[in-house]
Amino acid sequence: MVALATSQILGIALTGGTGPAAQLVVADGISRNRPAVVIGFVRFTVVLTMSLSVSVSALFLAVSYVARGWIGSNSALSVLGGTGMLLVPMAMSTVREYVARALGLIHLSFAPRDIYWTLLLCALLAILPLARIHFVAIAAITLFIIETLFWAVIWRNALAGIWHRRRDMRRYHGKWLKTSLWMMSNFVAGFSFERIDTLAVGLLGSLDAAGVYGVANRVAPLISLCQRFVVPVALPAIAKANAAGDAKGVRSEIQHGLIISLLMAGPLFIGIQLFAPYVMAVFGPRFVSGAATLRILAVAHFALAMQGTLGAALTAAASPSIYSRYAWTALSVTAVVLLIATPRFGTAGAATGAAVGICCLFIAMSLTIWRRFYSVRGTAA
Repeated sequence: MVALATSQILGIALTGGTGPAAQLVVADGISRNRPAVVIGFVRFTVVLTMSLSVSVSALFLAVSYVARGWIGSNSALSVLGGTGMLLVPMAMSTVREYVARALGLIHLSFAPRDIYWTLLLCALLAILPLARIHFVAIAAITLFIIETLFWAVIWRNALAGIWHRRRDMRRYHGKWLKTSLWMMSNFVAGFSFERIDTLAVGLLGSLDAAGVYGVANRVAPLISLCQRFVVPVALPAIAKANAAGDAKGVRSEIQHGLIISLLMAGPLFIGIQLFAPYVMAVFGPRFVSGAATLRILAVAHFALAMQGTLGAALTAAASPSIYSRYAWTALSVTAVVLLIATPRFGTAGAATGAAVGICCLFIAMSLTIWRRFYSVRGTAA
């Protein structure tokens, strides 16, 4: 399981950022009726992803094999070898998710990993005793076959009909890579945001505080879970409207995303604010003291839920570099507050640090979105 989680984390990195960038470049190519751009970028991201994932996978497997000969087998080397086996199918899955979203094939974005992977792997465990012994290797082969099949479906549904219109797009590779690196920067910032407060509690707090904070930090993200469903739909839709010069369409997509996020996150936020002690008591009496921490984290995740659409709008209709600068600045603010507040106020201080950073990011993005798309000057431009 550790190998699976590690390979998932590395999945976006091994696309070189081209996975997230597909939601911009492919959507723009579709909106402008430029199939050569669509085909060119899909080829670009697939070749880059496979090159990186195969190279890193071979490195992990080689290091694991050589190290086993020197020091013998241990859990760390098992994780390294397992990660190496899973990297290629996981990278294929990651880039497939983003490309499918950009092409409007939402069912081919979520269903393979969330449904088919789980069902097939459970079936393997049930019917193949060998799978329990060589689970990672069998899982890697199985997932590779699944991803190959779903890439074939994407090809048939969206790419085969325009393949004859492909062109030499090498002159765009530098521009695409630059966009991809900004998207990678956004991913790293977001990934750091999700974990920096937990890291601060672990380093600066007690073991009991880390346990209480860990529980609160499992419950609060339920509020921002809607981002997983709203942003993948909103980002390519905003990119298409922006590419078509449809400012009204951009504003409409932003408003729809915010309304859906509010409807999904609002009731959970209110419920946690009202019943935080009872929610924490579910995990045991000693966790009730974390009710205030849970309430503060709920504020952070409510702001996170609402800013998902704003981040998509900044990335798709403005520039991914703007969101990246805001995110890293807010992350720096979070780190400073965590260093000051966590030793003095414990879990509540860590939650406050997370909430301050996320709320600063939300305010900065809201003001920028207002200036660009809603103010008189922005709409005139």
